[in-house]
Amino acid sequence: MVMAANVLSDMRAMVAGCRCRMSFRLCLLGLLGILSATACAPNRNVPVEAPRSSDPLPGTKSENLRAPPPRPSGAAGAHNPGAAEKEPALADHSDIEVMLRKEYSRWLGTRHRLGGNDRNGIDCSGFVQTVYRNVFRINLPRTTGEQVRQGQPVAFQQMRIGDLVFFTPPDYPRHVGIYLGDSQFVHASKTSGVTVSPIDRYYWKPHFWKARRILSD
Repeated sequence: MVMAANVLSDMRAMVAGCRCRMSFRLCLLGLLGILSATACAPNRNVPVEAPRSSDPLPGTKSENLRAPPPRPSGAAGAHNPGAAEKEPALADHSDIEVMLRKEYSRWLGTRHRLGGNDRNGIDCSGFVQTVYRNVFRINLPRTTGEQVRQGQPVAFQQMRIGDLVFFTPPDYPRHVGIYLGDSQFVHASKTSGVTVSPIDRYYWKPHFWKARRILSD
């Protein structure tokens, strides 16, 4: 009886020892599993904040770093009415030259004929009268003597496109043409018909008489 009790006690002790060892082994296996899973897990990317578009990158220039300087409001940067009015005037002079040269191309080759007034022949004052009527819708007198009294007198150095230019050459009593700028004028020449000539220092300039401005500013 006593022996049976001792055997039962030894068996309980063995079972308890086995349970402890099994629990220890299970804990050890669980710990190894956790360590293995941690070591084999993929690396996680840590999000990095991207630079904002409005912030310039180091070492680069940004066009937005400096705002354009404000326009000065003083006299130096203020609107100049005189300069603004002068530009259209220059453009108008250029347009006048284009119109005059276009009209000249229609008459190019027309011979000179005293008293003439058409494509069959025309004299200097008749040509000026016709051009002013066709281009500017201005009616001028027919003769050079009457035309030289029209408009306002202009000095030679102050002539501009569209002014009437008068000469007293040796083979003309009086001669008239229309100034084109760059020391050129268009006229009905006695020898060449309707043509463009330079106001050169050899012939026309020595015989220059006067200039008159018909077109208003």
